[in-house]
Amino acid sequence: MFVLMVTSISNPQYPFRLRFIQTDILGRGIQMKKKCIIKYFQALLCLLFALLCLPAYAPAASEPAPAQITMPAPDSPQAQKYLGLKDMEPFPLSALNAKIVIIEFFNALCPHCGANAPIVNKLYKVVQEDSSLRDVKFMGVAIGSEKSEVDAFRKNFKVPFPIFIDENFAISAAVGGADTPTTMVLGTSNGKVYASLVGVIKEFDGFLKELIAIHKKP
Repeated sequence: MFVLMVTSISNPQYPFRLRFIQTDILGRGIQMKKKCIIKYFQALLCLLFALLCLPAYAPAASEPAPAQITMPAPDSPQAQKYLGLKDMEPFPLSALNAKIVIIEFFNALCPHCGANAPIVNKLYKVVQEDSSLRDVKFMGVAIGSEKSEVDAFRKNFKVPFPIFIDENFAISAAVGGADTPTTMVLGTSNGKVYASLVGVIKEFDGFLKELIAIHKKP
């Protein structure tokens, strides 16, 4: 560009031609820059697409610590009998007459919890009808809910298993906190969390299959 400018000064008889050449070079430079920018973004998009197509490998999550849960006293003799408790007192999971307990954490005013309730009821019915799963028990834990709200929830959704009110969030804190709804599978002897599903159960058969596999473990 500098040579052209000098030439245009030293050859004033060709000002238009030289200026045209200079303008043409500038135009080509701008076009080349545009093409480079376009190619850069095309390459970037290809790279992002390739990354999205890769399998989503995530590092294995650390195994949650065993839950040290003390449940409130059952609110009825029927609940006491179903859970296999010796008395109507607060109890640890190890006091249950069960190998595995499924705890449904919910809030009585949560719409997603209401949507999940019939699914958990269905799971309860399937487990009850399977003689090989008789040592699997169900409990509901109502987080941040009033007794009147829990009673209405139990009545509206015909919940067939015992529900305990987590008044001070102690139960949910014992498992590291729980969103609502969360369906959690725990071992009663060791408090180990074998499975935890947050949200509405969408794959019922898959969840049941996983429960059966967990139950078969020694």
